[in-house]
Amino acid sequence: MDVRGRGARQGRLVAAVAAPLLLMAGTLLAEALQPPGFDPLDATLSDMASLDAAHREVMTGVIIGMGAWFAVTGWWLAVVGKAGRIMLGAGGAACLGIIAYPVSEDAVPLQHFVFATLAFSALSLWPVAGMRRSVDAPWPVRPAAAITVSAVLCVLSAWFTVTVTREAGMGLPEHILAVIQVTWPSVVAFASRDRPRAAAAPSPGRREYAEQAR
Repeated sequence: MDVRGRGARQGRLVAAVAAPLLLMAGTLLAEALQPPGFDPLDATLSDMASLDAAHREVMTGVIIGMGAWFAVTGWWLAVVGKAGRIMLGAGGAACLGIIAYPVSEDAVPLQHFVFATLAFSALSLWPVAGMRRSVDAPWPVRPAAAITVSAVLCVLSAWFTVTVTREAGMGLPEHILAVIQVTWPSVVAFASRDRPRAAAAPSPGRREYAEQAR
């Protein structure tokens, strides 16, 4: 591998470590900056980026970073099937849509609800959509791991939906869901870090020429 390719790979691995840290550290900071009486177990990430939140720029920046991470990994995680990569990128774009239409204490814009639904759906289903059955595929991309992760994410999404309808306890399922959604692309990136590029198959013409040369 040349220096340029090695540098790109190392940069991706650094990003794979930084993305989960950004989410967790940024969330803790945003929670700490909220006024007394704030309960993170009863608040969503969107609440901390709402128009009424204290220092909303912190969580706004975190969600933008998450969206960028999903979009970038959807582009360069070549070991993932095409459908999964598209869904991962779409989930990242939906995160940016969430920020474009923030909630307030008085209202939740319809656009925010739509983008949040798209984000949670795409980011929960991309592992199973992008799984590969090849024995050479990294273990996180194979059916057993991919189906399991998507199932767990769907269960967490359902739990989160129930808490939203009850308007209580939304923070815990969303925090767990967000951490897994941000971390799983990192797991795939590290599992595939040493995979060499597949050599291109020779064209029929070149194969015939090689046989004649013998």
